[in-house]
Order: sequence, then C-alpha cells, then structure tokens
Amino acid sequence: MQWAEIAKRIVGRNESSVKNRWYNVRTSKKKAEQKKKKKTKKRQLEEALEVEHEEELLDSKVPALSPVKKKGEVSNVSDV
Repeated sequence: MQWAEIAKRIVGRNESSVKNRWYNVRTSKKKAEQKKKKKTKKRQLEEALEVEHEEELLDSKVPALSPVKKKGEVSNVSDV
C-alpha cells in the first residue's frame, strides 16, 4: 500500500500512524474472529455434554410408578 498517499488525504495523520492504525484494526478483527470461533467450539462441546448427560439420565433406572386406579376399580392386590 501507498501509506504516504493515504496519509496526505487524512488531515493530522502521518504515514506511520496510518499504517499502525491499519495493522491494529486488522489484528483486532482477526482476534475477534478467533475468539468467536473458540466460543462456538466451546458452546458445541457444552451442548454435546448436556445431551450426553440427558441421555444418561433417561437411561438410568427410574422406579416404575404404580398404575392409577379408576374410581370403583379393584386392584389385584388386596386393599386392606
């Protein structure tokens, strides 16, 4: 790039300040993108662990509930 030509068009900026600004902005964008990718991967891992945990809970033995009797229905076991 022609930093001197760009600096001439921006009042109060010299060649090195324009160049430094360009590289700082570019670096900041790269870091933000990397952070976003890292966060996305972390979120995907967390979601996978949650699903796995939910499946474990569903697969674990849950005590069976006794059937609900309707009014007037007699069960096989004596209700004394």
